[in-house]
Amino acid sequence: MLSKLAKNLYPIFYAARFFKNLPLLFIFLSGCFLITTPNFAILLLASIAILSSSFFMTHVNVITDYELDKVKKPSFYNALARNRKLSKIVIISEVIIFILALALLVILGYSYTSLFILLFSIVAIAYSYNFFSNKPKEKRLKVYWWGHFLVMMVGYTCLWLSGLSLSPQFITRADLLLWVLLFLCIALSEYGVFLLESSIDYKEESVFKLKSMPSLIGEENTIKLSAFIGLLSILSSAFLILNNNWHVQLYVFAFLPAMLVRCLYEIFIIFVSNKDKRQHLKKYIPDILFIGTRLYTLIVILILMK
Repeated sequence: MLSKLAKNLYPIFYAARFFKNLPLLFIFLSGCFLITTPNFAILLLASIAILSSSFFMTHVNVITDYELDKVKKPSFYNALARNRKLSKIVIISEVIIFILALALLVILGYSYTSLFILLFSIVAIAYSYNFFSNKPKEKRLKVYWWGHFLVMMVGYTCLWLSGLSLSPQFITRADLLLWVLLFLCIALSEYGVFLLESSIDYKEESVFKLKSMPSLIGEENTIKLSAFIGLLSILSSAFLILNNNWHVQLYVFAFLPAMLVRCLYEIFIIFVSNKDKRQHLKKYIPDILFIGTRLYTLIVILILMK
C-alpha cells in the first residue's frame, strides 16, 4: 500500500519541481548566517514554511500555465492530472502546513521572519494567480513585465530578510538599511538570469499577447537587457563597498563572484548564434546557475562567520 501511495505521490512531487525550488532555501539560509547562528528548530520550521509555500506556488503555476505550456512542456500538468483527487489533497496540505509553520514562528517570537516569508509567498502566488483581482488568471503578475520584475525583486529580497530577521537584534540594527540595499542588488542579479530564462517562451507569450518583457521587446533584446541588468547589479553592489561598515563590505566581496558568473552567462548567450544551442543553454544552465551560485555564496558565508 505504501509503495502504491509513493507511486501516486511521485508525479505530484515531480510537478512541485523540488530541485528548482531548493535553491530558494539557499537564499534564506545565507541570510540566516550573515549575522547570527540561528536555533536549529527555528531554522527547520522556517525552511518548512518556505518549501511548502514554494511547492504550492509551483503547483498553482503549473495549473494556470497549462495553455501556455501544453505544446512545449505538458509533463508537469499531466503529472498533476494523473490523480486529481490526491493532487488536491497534497496542494491543500501545503497551504495548511505553511499556515501552521508561520503561526508557530509568530508564537515563538519570530514575527518578522514569519512576515517576510508571508510577503515572499504572496508575491510568488500572485505571480501565477492574482488573488487581488476579480480575474485572477488573466491579471496574474507574470503577464506584465513590471509584475515579473516586482515579484523577483520583492520575493528574493524577502527571502534574504527572512533569514537575517532570525537575529534577535534584527530591527534595531544600525546597518539594516545597508543590508537591504545589498539584498536588492543581489535580487537584481537573480532577476537578470530569471528574465533571460523566461525568454524561452517569447513565441508563446507573443501569441497570447502577454505584456511580458520577451513579448514586448523580443528574444534578442530580452537577452541584452538581462546582461545589462547583470552589469548594473554588480556596479550597484560595488558602491556599497565605499561605506564604512566593514561587515557589509566583507560580504559584498563574498557575493560578487556569484553575481559576476551570472552576468558572464548572460553576456555569453548574446554571442550564441545557433538558435537550438541557445534555447538549450537557456533551458538548462539557469537552474545550474541558481543552485551553484547560491550554494557557493552560502558556503562562503559559513566560512566567513567562523
